[in-house]
Amino acid sequence: NIIEAVLMKYKYGYTLCISTQVGCRMGCCFCASGMNGLVRDLTAGEILSEVVFANAYLGGDVKERKITNLVLMGCGEPLDNYENVTKFIDILTKEFNFSQRNISLSTCGLVKNIYRLTDDGYKLTLTISLHAPNHNLRAKLMPIENKYTIDELKKSLLNYEFYRMQ
Repeated sequence: NIIEAVLMKYKYGYTLCISTQVGCRMGCCFCASGMNGLVRDLTAGEILSEVVFANAYLGGDVKERKITNLVLMGCGEPLDNYENVTKFIDILTKEFNFSQRNISLSTCGLVKNIYRLTDDGYKLTLTISLHAPNHNLRAKLMPIENKYTIDELKKSLLNYEFYRMQ
């Protein structure tokens, strides 16, 4: 089983891109992560180990965080592994003094779990893999469009942003 974590250096610090699953079940036609489907979800501890390893590589430890920003944009759909991802975020923010505002989560648009993020009180930065301007084209590229339309996705995002900005 293979996942990826990518450490990127910028003038303001380090951003780490991490994986949340081995493979992916979403079936987007352009994405290599899902070519063999979903193998399994990563546990909260496995997701955290990506951060701990990269931080140690940079000379940091639990008390000294070297990673500035975190993006959940590696292998897998983070919101499809909701329980482990949110448990990981809770550990990261409580034990490693990481602000939710410095965490970006990329999703293809699992509307039900975007509402859950809102209801559960998360204030992450959401990024959306949209890949098309309308329903018909998006449905050809991303099967999730057949379950949750762009209009439903937009509604969930407006709700999330309204809550997040309060």
